Amino acid sequence: LVEISLTIGPKGGMEDGACTFHEEDVADTQQEVECEDSNDNPFAVGECFETFDKLEVAVQKYEEYHFVKFWKRDTRTIEAAKKRMSRPLKSQLKYYEVRYCCIHGGQQFKSQGKGLRNTWTFKNNCTAHISLRANENGSALQVKSVSFDHNHEISQELFKHLPQRRQLSTAMREKAANLLQMKANKKLVQQQIFQESGNVVLLKDLSNIAAISKKGKSKNDLDICVSLLMDKYGCDVQVYSDDQGNFQGLFFQDKMMKEVFEAYPEIIFVDATYKLLDLGLPTYLVLSEDSNGQSEISAACLLVSEDADSIKWMFNTFKQCNGKWETIRVVMADKDLKERDVIKQCLPKAMVLICLFHTLRTFRREVSCDKLGISSGQRTMCLELLQKMAYATTDNEYTGLYVQFQKSAPKEVLNYFNESWHPIKNEWVLGLKSSSGSFLNATNNRLECINGKLKQVIDRHSSLEDFISKFFVVLTTLRTERDHKTAVMFQKVKAQCFQQGTAESDYAKLLTSYAAAFVLKQIGLVSKVKEIKEDSDNQCYKVKTSEGEVQVTEFDCGCIFHQSMLLPCRHMFALRKVLCKPLYDPHLCDNRWTCVYYRSTQRLFASSSASSSLAVTTSKPKDYRKLSQHEKYRKAVVLTSELASVASGASSIHFQRRIKLLKNLIVHWKNGEEVSLVEVGEDSLDESCSDMVSDEEPSNKMELVMASSEMPETSVTQGSSSGQSPAVIQQQSMTTSQSSVDAITQGSSSGQSPAIIQQQSMTTSQSSVDAITQGSSSGQSPAVIQQQSMTTSQSSIDAVTQWSSGGHTPAVSKNLGTMSSGTKSREPLGIKMPVKIKKRGRPKGHNLTTIGLPCKKRRENSLCTFSRLHTSEKKKVMLNWFVDKSVAQDALDGKLIEEEQVECRPERVPNSVLDENVDVHLIRSYFTDDAWLIVEDMRARKAEFTSWLCCTCQHDLHSQASIICESCLRWYHFQCVGITAQPKKKNWFCRSCLK
Repeated sequence: LVEISLTIGPKGGMEDGACTFHEEDVADTQQEVECEDSNDNPFAVGECFETFDKLEVAVQKYEEYHFVKFWKRDTRTIEAAKKRMSRPLKSQLKYYEVRYCCIHGGQQFKSQGKGLRNTWTFKNNCTAHISLRANENGSALQVKSVSFDHNHEISQELFKHLPQRRQLSTAMREKAANLLQMKANKKLVQQQIFQESGNVVLLKDLSNIAAISKKGKSKNDLDICVSLLMDKYGCDVQVYSDDQGNFQGLFFQDKMMKEVFEAYPEIIFVDATYKLLDLGLPTYLVLSEDSNGQSEISAACLLVSEDADSIKWMFNTFKQCNGKWETIRVVMADKDLKERDVIKQCLPKAMVLICLFHTLRTFRREVSCDKLGISSGQRTMCLELLQKMAYATTDNEYTGLYVQFQKSAPKEVLNYFNESWHPIKNEWVLGLKSSSGSFLNATNNRLECINGKLKQVIDRHSSLEDFISKFFVVLTTLRTERDHKTAVMFQKVKAQCFQQGTAESDYAKLLTSYAAAFVLKQIGLVSKVKEIKEDSDNQCYKVKTSEGEVQVTEFDCGCIFHQSMLLPCRHMFALRKVLCKPLYDPHLCDNRWTCVYYRSTQRLFASSSASSSLAVTTSKPKDYRKLSQHEKYRKAVVLTSELASVASGASSIHFQRRIKLLKNLIVHWKNGEEVSLVEVGEDSLDESCSDMVSDEEPSNKMELVMASSEMPETSVTQGSSSGQSPAVIQQQSMTTSQSSVDAITQGSSSGQSPAIIQQQSMTTSQSSVDAITQGSSSGQSPAVIQQQSMTTSQSSIDAVTQWSSGGHTPAVSKNLGTMSSGTKSREPLGIKMPVKIKKRGRPKGHNLTTIGLPCKKRRENSLCTFSRLHTSEKKKVMLNWFVDKSVAQDALDGKLIEEEQVECRPERVPNSVLDENVDVHLIRSYFTDDAWLIVEDMRARKAEFTSWLCCTCQHDLHSQASIICESCLRWYHFQCVGITAQPKKKNWFCRSCLK
């Protein structure tokens, strides 16, 4: 390109010197043209590249300019070429020969599958390639052949979506990983990366980056975790293990946690959250409430098993680390906590309350049709009464509901309630447990809120190290928020509308903002107190309240508010007003609610160095007890994981045989059959397993045989004089009238001891196990491990004897001492961690309330099936079947239905009362005893003689296909409602209901 400047004269001619050529522009233009030609075809045959790096740069430029991607299809390195030739080759070339092919060409892809899966490939027989080889003097790579003929579409947009182009740089990957680790939105991260780098990144790419960043972090190393807790966070750590060195629990508490509990020990909240650790350990938190109503974590504990021993260790450790445990008045816990008696034993002076939410949830789980054998209608009626009892505010209200519950509830539900709930009504009824000093806390919502915040930061199924690090991230955030509220409270002054010198103003200055709000509200309710009577006998006064008649004095009151909050109530203020006493008296308020005490306990106004300690506790060997399903699962998953690892290590032929053996074992166990897995020598291999095991098997064979019905019950004896020890695994399922297992004896004269592992499940009328004896004449002792689950009328285990010539004794409880945080090197604890558990889902029930009743809220202008109606709506519909609408409305308002008001003619009552979704017991409480007898008699006669008719044509339903309306429960012929086949919709509604 040449810039030409022309100057036109008056007569249209050009003046001299008007045409000017800029030589610099000409040179630049020629250079650009050469560059363009070079980019267009930089790999002409004969072109040379002095180093491999220059070749890579040229290939990369060509790819970006032409929107294609090459890969190294065939190569031979310089080192390999020197072994066959003696001429010199420059080491910077890296390859003696190299062939680049388009990613859509090269070696043809051939699928090895059967076509069951959808597989895709980039290989499309594209012939584009660049072939280079070292020149004769070995100083450069020379292009030998080249082809740029592509048989596929090429465009810039397609080029951006290639996997190789979507790869991010190291810095960008680290930035994306950091953003994802902070729970950033993947779509926003995707947009940010595209704006900064121009790379097209998919959401699955970001998921892979997040997964790779987590890979390798799941160590679950107890020694590292203990060092992290002690050295970095300054915690006191307690480790709990069993006699076999298996990890059972981890308790930790830093200095701030201890200070919080020491300042506010009156009430603690205890609950566990799950699925935070890949080991399946529940995370127990202990929470305290401060003077300003804020929640503070006082301790944390991880337990493998939620049995009595583990929970007892947790509370004993908490007592050991906190000297003020005796001042605990209330423990807010969970009915699901299996060993609530353990808390009462460890904290005898504290009252254990049950969270209201967990109370309702337990009712929903335990009062079920399957467990108690009741109908759905009876279950709904019982749950409604139980819910009312849980929210009862007075003892009289609870008693009235309990009497109604006794009359209406089935025997099975009543027995369950009287056994489990009625004796401890003061622990779960809302009005009865509020007087225990719970500071008006009825639930564990404080802990649930903390657990929710933990799950926002800590990934589900995290490693132990990751959990600890992120746990203290959440803890630091919570403490920062609490400290800010404390700073605002002492730096700002609330704008008050009260005059100086009034009781309201004085209480606002004396108490924290949280406590002052309660007191000011009580002062405002003084006018609601109507009548105060003097009780000269008790030297006090009596006031009628919604809770009943309570006693009140100038400094004390029996109402729920004062007993729970330890603050002056409306009744005390009303009495002081009658007695002309000042409303303001600082002695009426407990010291924990004052601003002075609150300031003295805050970390903003005090600082000290943290110290830590370590203690390891080993539990005693446990006696055999019945295991829960979760404990059985954890024991079994350890063995099955090891079994899978051993089985997968075999060759293909051996692996298939092992899988076949396991499948046969599962089939026999499912059928409840007796199965034995016997290890024998090759010479004595039974013919029954010769078809399953070939001659290529090793010398030791495994035989799976069915145990015969004549299997001896008196003894099992094994002996070995060779160098190998036989092994027998037996599972027996027997039903006998009388059985006894006299002895199980093992002996060995060689250097190795035999082993028998038996699991027996027996149902007997009389059974006894006289003795289990183990002995050995050699340096090693035989072992017998037995697990028996027996249902007997009379059973006894006389003796279990173990002895060993080596003088081995069982492990006992011990404390390995304390180690300070300043210790640089610690000895390994030598405690085995549990294995990871399988991830599981969550149950359904999103459309139900906590206790299991249908939600009242539903979409407007939408029909609902009868089974999904709320209980109150069901009752109204069913009452209209038996009585007039006016009588039904009066019954819903509280008036009982008399005998003469009930419809006694069966033909006037719709057939809907016989539907399986209808339970008339729901309306039993609205009828008198005589009226209800008529209802039951009429329903029985209708069920005996009624014939089902179509509501449109009044003909028998059996004459042709019919359908039911899920709202009114009435039947119709297909032809009568204008349909020819069963509708695809799950629920069908008639025209009357649709209107």
